[in-house]
Amino acid sequence: MKCSKCGAPIQLNQKYCPNCGSLNEENAKHVSDMENYDSKFNKTRKQVVSNSKWFVKYMAPITAMVIAIIAIAAAIVWNQALGGYDLAHAINRKENKKNNKIIQLQLNKMLDDENYTGLYLLDRDAERTLDSSERYGWSDFYNMAYYYRDLRVSICSLYDPGQENSYYTETALSNASRAIRNAEDIINNTSRYRNRAEESVPYIDDITDKIYMFLKAYCNFTDDDITGLPEKSQTDIITLLSRRMFDDEQKN
Repeated sequence: MKCSKCGAPIQLNQKYCPNCGSLNEENAKHVSDMENYDSKFNKTRKQVVSNSKWFVKYMAPITAMVIAIIAIAAAIVWNQALGGYDLAHAINRKENKKNNKIIQLQLNKMLDDENYTGLYLLDRDAERTLDSSERYGWSDFYNMAYYYRDLRVSICSLYDPGQENSYYTETALSNASRAIRNAEDIINNTSRYRNRAEESVPYIDDITDKIYMFLKAYCNFTDDDITGLPEKSQTDIITLLSRRMFDDEQKN
């Protein structure tokens, strides 16, 4: 930049021209601008600090109170939900105890009719347990009933024309393979946490036979496929299901 009086070179930070000694107007303007900036900055800072103090003094307690009220309301709703759940179970247990003989007749009829899915749902939803020498030893049976049901639902859904897409097929095969793997764990006693009721064993064997017959009828499994299931992982079973149900059909 140059001096406005004599035109000699001059720097912004020089207050006077080194050539003619006149006042550097650009320097004076810069100093004035900086003073105004400092004044505005200090004013804004004071206002921010004042607002912060006001918020801490007045709004923070209100905010804390609102949060506390929300937490209390959530706790009340949660307790009421738990209370309702416990009350429903208490009523259920009372009704089951009162009508135990009728319930046992109903459950035994379902066993005779091989309505294993119905038995599983009653055990899960209504806490109706078969009364025997080991009444809580029926857990393997109920689990097998669930896996058999899950296998049937998953495989049968593949025959629905409305579900013909790769994503649904993969999901159905995954669910079916998991059901088979879990059932095999029970069959081979690798996932048993409680002793079986002696009365449940023939029914477990019956479900096992039904699973294997279903795999042969709907999934084209061979006897060798079924014999090898205990050694297969869930991924292996998915591969086997896919090959037997789709690849073999295309060849035929």
